[in-house]
Amino acid sequence: MVEIKISESKTEKGWAFRVTISNGNSTVHNVNLDNDYYKHLSLPDVEPHKVVESSFRFLLDREPKEMILRTFDLQIISRYFPEYEKILSEYV
Repeated sequence: MVEIKISESKTEKGWAFRVTISNGNSTVHNVNLDNDYYKHLSLPDVEPHKVVESSFRFLLDREPKEMILRTFDLQIISRYFPEYEKILSEYV
């Protein structure tokens, strides 16, 4: 079972997250989520850290943790996976 640990800090434009994914060995990812994109996702009852966790579950269903970018803005996911925004709520 994959374990996802998230630490969150507030930024001027939104949030910064440090995400550690473990299943024997670990990878660390730095992810930004800005306020505008958070609102765009239309998940108002879902805390930002939960949006990030759900996004990583989405990604892990599609690629190994070693293939996930180490530093990125959350909105880039939809460039690689066009279905991301439409089905993210299924991962919450």
